[in-house]
Amino acid sequence: MAIKPKISETLARPAILHYVLPVVMLYLVIGTVAQKYIGLFEATKIFFSAPIIWLGFVPLPGLPVLIGLIFINLSFKLLFKSPWTWRNAGIIVTHIGVMLLLVGGLFTALFSSEGYIDLAPGQTKSFVTDYHTRVFVIMDNEGTIIKKFEHDALSVGQTLTIPTTPLRIEILEACRHCKIVARQDATDAYQGMAQHMSLQAEPPRKLNEENFSGLTFAIKGSDNNGVYTVLEGIPKLPKVTADDKTYHIELRREQRKLPFRIELLEFKREMHPGTAMAKAYSSRVRIYDGDAQWESVIRMNEPLRYKGYSLFQSSFIETPSGDMSVLAIVWNAGRTFPYLSGIAVCLGIILHLFARRQTKPQNKKQRRKSMALFTLLLLCFLPQSASAEQFDLKGFATLPVMHEGRVKPMDSFARSIQSNLSGKEQRPILWLTETLFNPALSENTPILKITNPDLLNMLELSVQTDKLYSHRDVSQALAKKQDVLASILKTPEEDWTPAQKDFIALQQNSVLLGDLLSSMTLFLPLSVPLPEDVPDDLKGHANKQLSYVEITEIKPQLDAYLKTILEESGPDLTDYSESQQAVAYISFTLANLQAAGTRSTVLRILPSENTKWLSPWEYELKTDKTNHAALFMLWQQLAQAYHTSDARLWNNTINRIHKELGTHDIEGKKLEAELLYNSVHPYFISNIAYALALLSALGFLYFDKKSLIHLSALSLGAGIIMHGAGILTRIYILERPPVSTLYESIIFVGLIVTIYGLVSYLRDKKAFWLVLCAALGVTLHLLGFSFDNDGDNLLMLTAVLNTNFWLATHVICITVGYAFCIITSLLAHYILIMRASGKNDDGLFKHVHYVALLSLLFAAVGTVLGGIWADQSWGRFWGWDPKENGALLIVLWLIWILHGRICGQMGKTVVLAGLAYLSVIVALSWFGVNLLSVGLHAYGFTDAAAWMLGGIIVAETIIIGALVYLDKAKNHPQSA
Repeated sequence: MAIKPKISETLARPAILHYVLPVVMLYLVIGTVAQKYIGLFEATKIFFSAPIIWLGFVPLPGLPVLIGLIFINLSFKLLFKSPWTWRNAGIIVTHIGVMLLLVGGLFTALFSSEGYIDLAPGQTKSFVTDYHTRVFVIMDNEGTIIKKFEHDALSVGQTLTIPTTPLRIEILEACRHCKIVARQDATDAYQGMAQHMSLQAEPPRKLNEENFSGLTFAIKGSDNNGVYTVLEGIPKLPKVTADDKTYHIELRREQRKLPFRIELLEFKREMHPGTAMAKAYSSRVRIYDGDAQWESVIRMNEPLRYKGYSLFQSSFIETPSGDMSVLAIVWNAGRTFPYLSGIAVCLGIILHLFARRQTKPQNKKQRRKSMALFTLLLLCFLPQSASAEQFDLKGFATLPVMHEGRVKPMDSFARSIQSNLSGKEQRPILWLTETLFNPALSENTPILKITNPDLLNMLELSVQTDKLYSHRDVSQALAKKQDVLASILKTPEEDWTPAQKDFIALQQNSVLLGDLLSSMTLFLPLSVPLPEDVPDDLKGHANKQLSYVEITEIKPQLDAYLKTILEESGPDLTDYSESQQAVAYISFTLANLQAAGTRSTVLRILPSENTKWLSPWEYELKTDKTNHAALFMLWQQLAQAYHTSDARLWNNTINRIHKELGTHDIEGKKLEAELLYNSVHPYFISNIAYALALLSALGFLYFDKKSLIHLSALSLGAGIIMHGAGILTRIYILERPPVSTLYESIIFVGLIVTIYGLVSYLRDKKAFWLVLCAALGVTLHLLGFSFDNDGDNLLMLTAVLNTNFWLATHVICITVGYAFCIITSLLAHYILIMRASGKNDDGLFKHVHYVALLSLLFAAVGTVLGGIWADQSWGRFWGWDPKENGALLIVLWLIWILHGRICGQMGKTVVLAGLAYLSVIVALSWFGVNLLSVGLHAYGFTDAAAWMLGGIIVAETIIIGALVYLDKAKNHPQSA
């Protein structure tokens, strides 16, 4: 039967998509925010999976219904309304890609399943456990399930009948997340655990997997009626008999049978050295499938695929008997659809870009610029080499140290520690050298920053103008307040006041600094020399200030002499001679040094074969000192050179240490590159260049002098060169993509926008582009600097973020998409300002439309690649994670605006306003989702960031609204 024309036309109307997309975006935002309060599982179930959303008593169509409506609309539009021409090829292919994605989502929702298997080495299982569904199970004596009930469907007072048995079960206590309390009302009817414990409901955890479910129930119809308790994961099962049959009752997560068995042969995990952060973990498994067997290694981001099932390394569990591996197992009938859809969507957007592109005659005048000018300008920004120091501090600065999970130069180590202690870097390598080799002086040097007046009052410290305090003053003040410290640690961290948080942070910094001050004390000479009148076996060391290491060589003789003194003079020091007091002081000092040395682990400078580098004290206190003895002695010699101010010995020893480290596979070139990176400050230099470019371009607009516009372009080019060199250096040092952290993404976006601006200027010679991209470069640099407050921003990543191809391409595309979105937004702002001023947009509207398409291309490609990475790493293409939702929000917003423009649903002013508001959408996706502190990509945020984001939203809403009002007041055309 033919569809009536009116029906087909109605269902093919672009207005359907135009009005449905805002509702989808609203659900997306509300559901994402809800994850902070009710968790990912509940938010997904309510806002993303339910066909109906209840607003009080009012039913609203759920996301599946809206997606179904979009699918119908696209299908009818494709069949009945879209002209199948080359000019519309991109739109048609994009529509097909979206439809494939929706079909794949339907297949996944209907036919996919996922769960996990936890295995100890040597253990075999043939079933997968569901992450979320808990079931109340009644089994016979052979383990066959007679009846099971979903736990969430059970309620107090409900009576359950068990078919084929006389059993009846009444639910007395039921909780999704339980708190166990002592039972006070137990009678003879209460059996097993129920005699001693009662269950109370607590608010469910945000992660549904962390909920601890339980039931208390009364059994009737059995030979041993009574009240029993079952808890999730507790193996002690209630057992009852009826009609000479035995029944077991269990509360567990749903289990599904696998068509094969899997055995864990070996589990390995690798941590970033010196940290609790997992670097990688893997499982060697054997599959038993009938008579066939298969072995494979499952690593993070490297799954095993077997007969339609995908097995992923998910995590691990530490148990008293050893580590257990947790494998995620996914079966997804619609797995190929997102791949096909992603290819089609990307191809469609690219075709649309080519079909709509505008060709312009290129101005070739002055195209050939001398690179010497760039080089000359770049050299102006490079720091001049400092005058040569007497001591080779550069060689010392490149010595390797294991810190925060990676081998870094001593310079980066110094910057990181100093920044943590005082919030700033001031001659870090000089400070570190003095701290290590002259701790007596450094202990009195102000370095610990305290800004909270309440904390100063509590510690009874006077206010200093620079807010810096010495380790001696702080440690003495803290020692008097250990009872306060203990009381704070007993309370939940979320209840701490700002002053209490600062107090804990100060305690940690004081311990860290004390650790550092003790690092080299085993090599430094004691303040008291060994006296002259010592036994003959100590005469060779008399009148010498010996170090801890040197004294340990004669410690048996020294201990014997001290024992003789005690026997002759007793324990009272006042009865000792001056010489005997010196010996007693030396012995006492040795004990104190060793006690402090046992806690000195931060300076890990001695490589170890197991990747856990050792500090000098850790090596000294080892029983086996066969390894690294030469390197240990060289550090001892270095300390001696500093103490005696022997620059020649210092420099020679530095060279020998570098030569000795060459035998331990230390990548010296990377350490030198990192030192250069730290010394040059490439982003500071590029920011100066961008600022100069901005001022020069503004000067050109005011004075109309060609030399200023040339200077602006050259400055911008020099800044881009330095900017790009900094990013390339980071890639070389870390061996990963340059956009793996929030700070890195900001810096990378700054590079993209400045390159685009320079290319646009070279294309059409408009100073506007230099102003725009230079201003963006400066702004993003300043924003990046505000997030670079840790001293060392070259960070290690957790195992799940250890890069592979899909992750690398995903983050790069998404970040490039952010860059083009920002350019789009600012262009739209500029055009709105021009229109509100009564001026012509100078042809920029077509350009902003083109850049918006580029934004959509990279945002869509990045989102699809992120889904592929998730599918490759975790077995699911989409999981409604906040960061995923943020990326999707950008894509939907751009589709809504561009679709509204193409289909005539939006006028020119409205389109410009929507594209200008893209700044808010990007801010929410890029920064806002981190405020939720949930999901796989949360970086962590502060209240200040929340206020900043709120200010951006309010300001942009007011500014764009005012510009639209002014534009309409001047009666500008509403469509192109």
